[in-house]
Amino acid sequence: MIWEIAFIVFLLALTVVVILLVPVILDIRVAIRNLNKSILAVNKELPEILSNTQKISASLSKSTEQIEKTITDIAEIEQIISSEIKKPLLGIAHGITFLKQFAEKLFPGKSKKK
Repeated sequence: MIWEIAFIVFLLALTVVVILLVPVILDIRVAIRNLNKSILAVNKELPEILSNTQKISASLSKSTEQIEKTITDIAEIEQIISSEIKKPLLGIAHGITFLKQFAEKLFPGKSKKK
């Protein structure tokens, strides 16, 4: 008799567990179905996404090359301008020095400011 009662209690416990697990299993099933739909949508859009990514990458590479070329051109222009301005400025500086020395020889003691 005790075995029969234990078996009935076991069957009742098993029934309760099954009743409680059915909604969970159904929710998992719905979640898997939604996940499957999402995966299919991503797979459908993936080639376009990859194509756009490659276009963006190519565009960035082209822009980077153009920027590097521009920087090189600017550096060259800077050197040219620097040397073209430096030569006349040095000439002017030498001329001013020469004029100062000449003025000091012509007007000794008067070229100093008070």
